[in-house]
Amino acid sequence: MLATDKARLAAFEDEMAKMNAEFTQWKTSAVQRHKAQTDKHKQALVSSQECLHSLQQKLTGLQDTHQRKATRLARQEADIAAREEALAKLRKSESKMLERKTVSEQARDEQQAEFEKASAELETERVRVTTKEGEMTKGQQWYEQRLGLTFERRDHGGQEALDFAFTNLLDKEPERKFKFTLFSDAKTNIYQVLATNPVVPEEDLSVLVGILNQTNDVSVFVKSMRNKFVEQAKAAPQ
Repeated sequence: MLATDKARLAAFEDEMAKMNAEFTQWKTSAVQRHKAQTDKHKQALVSSQECLHSLQQKLTGLQDTHQRKATRLARQEADIAAREEALAKLRKSESKMLERKTVSEQARDEQQAEFEKASAELETERVRVTTKEGEMTKGQQWYEQRLGLTFERRDHGGQEALDFAFTNLLDKEPERKFKFTLFSDAKTNIYQVLATNPVVPEEDLSVLVGILNQTNDVSVFVKSMRNKFVEQAKAAPQ
């Protein structure tokens, strides 16, 4: 009987050891899975923060652009109001002239001509203001067709860089591409040119990038790079 109890006790201890080993393995696996999920969540949080920073920068740029457009439109509306006021005065003057029997036919014709000219100018201004937004929308297409400017986004170390390419710089080689890559670090907000093709001398490039970091005006920088490519191409031996 004692031998049987010992055997059962040994079997029970073996079972407990097995269960303890399985529990230890499960615990280790669970800890590893938890750590992996934590690391993944941390990476996702960092990526979201960087994305938010980029969106905030773009929003600031859009707000600045909107403010400039609003200022221009306000000036245009003020100009239209002034022209409408002038036109109203001309109409009133015309009415008075028609009531006066002593006014000569030549004077009335001259006043009518001035009235028609003012009306035409006012209509032209209205059309220009109305179509302003459409012209801005077509701006990119105009740059691509006339200046041969295209750009493409690409990844650079987990952040976004822009590849710019020009064509139509040379009459003899309109299809030849002049390219550069622009990058802005999301942490420092400092612009860098990662590469140019053909190569722009470092001293010239440093000056242009320095101005860009001072003014934050990318459109002026792109025009300056185009001019630099044209200047180098013309100066190169034929």
